[in-house]
Amino acid sequence: MTRTPSRSGHRALDDKKVVWLGALLFLMIGFCGALAIAFTSPSSSPSGAKTSTGVAQKSAPPATSTPPSTPTESTPATNPSPPVTATPDSSSATAVSNSSQSPPAADSAALPTVTIGAWTGVKPQTIYFSGDAGNIVSNIDWTTWGPSTGVGTGRWMYDDCVPNCAEGSTTFYDAVITVSALSGGQFTQLTEQQTGPHGRTYVFTLPNGGIPGASSGSTFDQ
Repeated sequence: MTRTPSRSGHRALDDKKVVWLGALLFLMIGFCGALAIAFTSPSSSPSGAKTSTGVAQKSAPPATSTPPSTPTESTPATNPSPPVTATPDSSSATAVSNSSQSPPAADSAALPTVTIGAWTGVKPQTIYFSGDAGNIVSNIDWTTWGPSTGVGTGRWMYDDCVPNCAEGSTTFYDAVITVSALSGGQFTQLTEQQTGPHGRTYVFTLPNGGIPGASSGSTFDQ
């Protein structure tokens, strides 16, 4: 005996078919929409579109080229001023020339003098303290002369006078000569300090001190 499905069973089967067909239709519509979007989307993102990171980037505005400026022609001066020529100042040139000149040598006449016997002058090199050559100071080298004193060193000769002064043995020693006591532009005192075992010190008052004389040179060499 064959069972015939009832009318309610047929209705349930039809409802299932409708559900499956609806789901299949929805899937097909979604698939077609995705294909349409894929084919219609541009390859590059437009200005202001979101990138793959989801952050909107603004495209830089196109650079505008600035036309080159037209050079301005300079107008030459119609009346150029003539160059200024420097004129040397005669007074300044004279001052420079005067300063470059060496100072004049000291005038010996302005130095103090000394009078020894008949001789008058400055810085004598030989002084004759006796007329018989027993006391002569030669080769005097003056280290100072004025304004108040003068000091020099020379050589004096000692004679032992054995057997007599003409045939005796001679020895030279240093002697320090000092002139001082300036009065009226002249030294009025002379001191002789002899060195050596037989040396003595003599003080003379000038100009009449009993000294025979002096010389600007040497009468003999030691």
